[in-house]
Amino acid sequence: GAVAEKAARDFSSLITAILRSAHSALEATDADHPAREHIMKIQGEGSRAASLTQQLLLVRGGRLGEARVFDPGATVDRMLPDMKRILGDDITVCRSIQPGLRNMIGDEAEIELMIMNLIVNAREAMPEGGTLRIGLDNVAVSRSECASGSEARPGDFIRLSVADEGPGIDPTSLPHIFDPFFTTKNLGGGAGLGLSVVYGIVKQHDGWVTISSRRGSGSTFTAFLPASAEKI
Repeated sequence: GAVAEKAARDFSSLITAILRSAHSALEATDADHPAREHIMKIQGEGSRAASLTQQLLLVRGGRLGEARVFDPGATVDRMLPDMKRILGDDITVCRSIQPGLRNMIGDEAEIELMIMNLIVNAREAMPEGGTLRIGLDNVAVSRSECASGSEARPGDFIRLSVADEGPGIDPTSLPHIFDPFFTTKNLGGGAGLGLSVVYGIVKQHDGWVTISSRRGSGSTFTAFLPASAEKI
């Protein structure tokens, strides 16, 4: 509830203060100082705690930042160097952005977090390497295309897809893939928040997300985000 969310935000503020102090200590420490390694470890663990707190807030539906008009294609292009760094040399990024892609209104930082979580998920699905495909295009969803019981609705949307060449997702896991703390990793392999954060961010932006996956044929995550006619 509201008390838990306030506590999480207060905790996030404390972590920010710790990280600020660690940064100041690092700047004041010589490169060969024996304490430097410990300060860097504080920074690393503090950053992980800050990220986890932010993700928990998103899972609980907490709003972060303010909505504005932005170009999602430019967002993806700006993120490409970081994507390649995270994916490593064994994974090739194939990017496809439709010319004339429409703008959207939302929190660009949240959209970046959503995309990065999909990228990390794809990397973990391809430990031996492969090709990751990320695409953006305009799509008009008609009323007849909205299946009964689905989250889809008619309108103009930006379709974001992230496809991997991994082993695919077990059919028994698919219904739970967006559940908070659900993970197919071994114990200790991760918190299982990445895809639930993806779902939460897409829902916050009045969209929906689908999965297409077959064993041995990889997985494709597709987010539908409302398009905007507004100019930047």
